[in-house]
Amino acid sequence: MDRAPTIRDIAAAAGVHNATVSRALRNDPRIPAATRERIAEEARRLGYRVNPVYASLMANVRAGRLAWHSETIAYVTAPGAPQGDWRKNHAFREIYQGVCARAEALGMTLDVFEEKTIIGPRLDAILKARGIRGVVIGMIHPDNVPGPVALSWSRITAVQIEPHTHLPMLPGVHNDRARIVQEAFARTRELGYRRAGLAIPAFWDRYGHWLSGYLGAAWGLPKNETVRPFYPTTTWNRAGFARWLRQERPEVILTLDRAFVWRWLGELGFRVPGDVAYAELDLPPDDTATAGIRQSHQTVGAEAVSLLASRLYHNDTGPVDRQMMLQISGQWKNGATAPPK
Repeated sequence: MDRAPTIRDIAAAAGVHNATVSRALRNDPRIPAATRERIAEEARRLGYRVNPVYASLMANVRAGRLAWHSETIAYVTAPGAPQGDWRKNHAFREIYQGVCARAEALGMTLDVFEEKTIIGPRLDAILKARGIRGVVIGMIHPDNVPGPVALSWSRITAVQIEPHTHLPMLPGVHNDRARIVQEAFARTRELGYRRAGLAIPAFWDRYGHWLSGYLGAAWGLPKNETVRPFYPTTTWNRAGFARWLRQERPEVILTLDRAFVWRWLGELGFRVPGDVAYAELDLPPDDTATAGIRQSHQTVGAEAVSLLASRLYHNDTGPVDRQMMLQISGQWKNGATAPPK
């Protein structure tokens, strides 16, 4: 067959009506189990693949929720910045761009909820009133969700971007931070640096696995090539950073905190890369000079919508028994701050 098989092809092969095939592939209990299995086998034999967008939209049509041409999904984010300011952060902005692009490609429209106080009964009421059943829960600052999120999960199909302790067990997508720091560690070693030091505040690692990735990368190295990370659990300040530099003598610093670490190096009289090399673990898209990892934020947003579309197609609502988290790696970029030694 030169074209993709259709429901009509399956119906002809199985000797049933098109509507019977459609219902059987949705596991409709009105179709006898033996017939459903026979139709499923014909679909597998022909190489039939469901169009999740069309199937999801038609499910809404059958339920009388909306016209067939569109599914509206919600994007919920409350990252801690004043309303609207989260778009100034390149990571939040790129995730949102990925969500928008994939939603548009799938024929979906997007409602954005970004107020700090939106998550809870008020959001639940809005979703119900607007007939929105699909929700992507984006970056949420822990202070904005101090307790369990109160939504009618039994009627909502949701995915999350980044795991959150106050959400129920939902499938989701996030940047693979452990792999990202391991990639940066390996690339700086290829460039000739033998003492790579991680410098991040511990509170950034709440959902991150930065430290575990770093320790895994350094496992088994000779003692003279290992650097104790600068990972303060209380005060993140220049004095502690200066002590760490003197004691550990890293050849290259791996960090996320450009606002502080880069400034501290200058204030302490360290030249980059003359005295110490520098690599960031989340490069802004417009930075072509700094070495480090370009995280795939847009891919994270896009894949979250694809995962949501799959759950919508399967009418899969509520939390899950076994959580699936898709992890997205980043890409190393060479830069003047960490030249070959």
